[in-house]
Amino acid sequence: MSEALAILEGEAPAAYGTIARLLGDYPCRCEFAGEGFDVRGTEGHAEVRHGSSGRSRVNVATTAGAVVRLLDGTVMLEGLLSTEELRVAGDAEGLMALATISEVAIGGGLRSLDMLALFERFRAHVALTKTPNERFDDR
Repeated sequence: MSEALAILEGEAPAAYGTIARLLGDYPCRCEFAGEGFDVRGTEGHAEVRHGSSGRSRVNVATTAGAVVRLLDGTVMLEGLLSTEELRVAGDAEGLMALATISEVAIGGGLRSLDMLALFERFRAHVALTKTPNERFDDR
């Protein structure tokens, strides 16, 4: 997550700015690949913090395998939401902000070779691990 945000900051600064602003108002708690972390915006910067600040407006829990299938396009978001592989909870404004953040992040990263390389490393990591929930260090 940290590396993806850094790529967006360097290659799609307008998208990054939108994401950082939204995360300032709507911080998110993520449970992913066996770890929990907060993603929030502070003074125009998006940051990932391990542990919990306790002030998230949205909570997301998913698996590494689900993320790979979603990014590969082999499953749609609606399909994951109908299973236990993706759980999203929050207030209405927070959920709308998360939808916007997702859309902006995808749009900002579409033409990025660095983002593609990050995804390929992540996909290889998931394929090689015995458990798809093993931590992926993107730093």
